[in-house]
Amino acid sequence: MLQRVLGPGHAGHGSAYRQGTVGEDHYWPLLYTTFWLEHKLWGFAPAGYHIVNILIHFANTALLWRLLRRLAVPGAWLAAAVFAVHPLHVESVTWVIAGRICSRPCSIWRR
Repeated sequence: MLQRVLGPGHAGHGSAYRQGTVGEDHYWPLLYTTFWLEHKLWGFAPAGYHIVNILIHFANTALLWRLLRRLAVPGAWLAAAVFAVHPLHVESVTWVIAGRICSRPCSIWRR
């Protein structure tokens, strides 16, 4: 039955994270796990999801500032401040799903 719903090749590792549509081939276990955890914390209330996105954006801004400071870039704090408030980042902070996908630097660089 699962093969008919998801299509061939979708019933293996990671099938629990797929959304049931035949055309979606995304496998983001960390993303879906954090959504599951947040749903357990505050249900469908959007405020909690937005707060988490703001915290992730703040962490990315702090990481950028630390990286630029470590590279001895003059005006590192100004560059990080522009990064924090630039309108280009509105989507990654306000949209629930985009905040997790667009905020990869936070999970890549942790030094």
